[in-house]
Amino acid sequence: RQYIIAGINDWNEAFNAAGFKNAIIGKEWPENDNSIDIDDARHRVIRYMPSITPFVDNNQVTDPRTGEILNTYIGWSHSQVKNLHDLYMVQAGAVDPGARNMKFSEELMGALIRAEVSRTVGFTLGLRENLVSSSTISIEKLRDKNWLETHPFNNSIMDYNSYNFVAQPGDLVSRKGLIPQIGEYDKWAIKWAYTYTGEKDFEADKKIRSKWIADNVKPGSKLLFATQPVGLKGDDITNPSAQWADLSNDPVKAAELGIKNLKVVASNLVKWTTTDDNTYYNTSDIYYTLVTQYRFFLGHAFTQVGGI
Repeated sequence: RQYIIAGINDWNEAFNAAGFKNAIIGKEWPENDNSIDIDDARHRVIRYMPSITPFVDNNQVTDPRTGEILNTYIGWSHSQVKNLHDLYMVQAGAVDPGARNMKFSEELMGALIRAEVSRTVGFTLGLRENLVSSSTISIEKLRDKNWLETHPFNNSIMDYNSYNFVAQPGDLVSRKGLIPQIGEYDKWAIKWAYTYTGEKDFEADKKIRSKWIADNVKPGSKLLFATQPVGLKGDDITNPSAQWADLSNDPVKAAELGIKNLKVVASNLVKWTTTDDNTYYNTSDIYYTLVTQYRFFLGHAFTQVGGI
């Protein structure tokens, strides 16, 4: 619970820049208070569900006349913990010794949950996936342990990158540089969307916000935004710089480094996944995740050649 709450509260810094103090606060549900109802539309709730199917579900109730978000809630499956574990082992196991077993420490698992909750809360606040944000960070910075101690490895947590798969074992990058955090774009997006302009007329307000974009979002900026069209299927990528699960301004080189890390994981997979019952269920399960990750890396290369 403390990590879920931390994932909510992480957005407060962004709201401070928009002029709001303590705008978003996570609290535990008062379980013995019968005066409040979890289905009351006035409450925004994260429900932790004991489902065998891993999922993260974010929902909004909006006013169709204005787009105002009236209510939002998140469903978070317990089995999502397994997804986070498996992806972190595959993407970061070569670098982080703590990722080399079937049961992570509470500290590591909590950090993964916190990041996942932060991203999901971002969606409920009205942000969209920002797939181009990763292209604003260079390969060199993704491997620079000193830079990563003070900067997230992506300028947006709303980009679909799970973990920093570019960093190599010899780079000595700490766990902080491997797990996503709220970035410069996310803070800017909240400031842009929530700052009060003082205008009551829609067009006048829109004009001000459009000028903010023109004044701040320049070529090469940390604040770039792009996503893929709604309803896009398979590998039909329309913008090769805005891909799911890619990293850096050179996704082909990043994929090459990611594959080097996958080789380390693959060569140790039996050792890292074998438990006391000595079955290969965990090994085969995580091997499937590893192969899926390998396919993503191949995709990051061929879309640069073919475009779509």
